[in-house]
Amino acid sequence: MVVNKSYTINTIAPSVLGVGFKTIRLVKVLNFLDAVKEDTNIVNQNALVFKSINQTPIPDPSQSVYYVFENPLGKRIVLSEGWIDPASIVEENLINTFRIDFLNISAADTNSIQQYLRDLGYKSFIASVV
Repeated sequence: MVVNKSYTINTIAPSVLGVGFKTIRLVKVLNFLDAVKEDTNIVNQNALVFKSINQTPIPDPSQSVYYVFENPLGKRIVLSEGWIDPASIVEENLINTFRIDFLNISAADTNSIQQYLRDLGYKSFIASVV
């Protein structure tokens, strides 16, 4: 993965880490010592991840590469390379702006469309009535 590119990924332990992450930007790649500075819960998280998938022995977290991602709302998450399902990694080719103009639309419809976009995972958008 490349810093400043965006990805959609799934984890190997959805019950611990969440099902997946959509359109998250890779901010930096870290070694274990630097990753622990970003997220002090790495060691515990590592144990939970591998226990949840019944993998023993639990891999040594100090031997992993860590990725710091940022979601569209600016929240950061640190993930070990070993926690990511490699087959799920999809590089997103994002465009800055996509515009649709609806003509003769009701206020109720604008609210419904905005809610539908949020439900689909799009949190970073601007809607305006002109």
